[in-house]
Amino acid sequence: MSMLDDPSAHPAIPVQPSIVSLALMGNDMQPVDSGTFRAIMGSLPTGVCVVSAIDEDNEPRGLTCNAVCSLSQDPPLVLVCVNLLNESLRALRGSRGFVVNVLREDRSGVSQLFASRSASKFDGVFWEPSAVLELPLLTTDALVHAECRIVADLQVGDHAILVGMIVGGVPPLAGRPLMYWHRGYSNWPDAALPKGTG
Repeated sequence: MSMLDDPSAHPAIPVQPSIVSLALMGNDMQPVDSGTFRAIMGSLPTGVCVVSAIDEDNEPRGLTCNAVCSLSQDPPLVLVCVNLLNESLRALRGSRGFVVNVLREDRSGVSQLFASRSASKFDGVFWEPSAVLELPLLTTDALVHAECRIVADLQVGDHAILVGMIVGGVPPLAGRPLMYWHRGYSNWPDAALPKGTG
């Protein structure tokens, strides 16, 4: 059995997160201020995801995340970035995995719910255990999902970068994604749809 057959045995899974110290990188330049940073990054249109897991009390936890990125095709890896102060981070680490739920169009309310500090985010949200990791899958709100086993955990600045190996998921059959740009929501325009979808 290879490490790819058994992601839990992957040597990159640390007991504790690997902390990347910016102070040790020898950078003598000053960063832009936080307002400029937000304005620049807010100009990048993204999809909107809910990243979910189960906490130590077997309760579902999740957060809205648009910092989700394809990292590698072989092996199939994605990364998600989570604020260190986010209460769901402990559940993601404790589950040693997560589900990336890519939200459907017109699900801005779901995005805002999981971006909040509500202690009952899953109340009124239909979910079921995913097929492989048995972590929360937003069945009716997700256009597509990916089940990910954590294979690396890096702490950089004020965020954790979780690298997940995709161990389950189903390609989308139909539908369009929710989009986020300049701190506002939108749907994917008809003119940009691939032929045969809608």
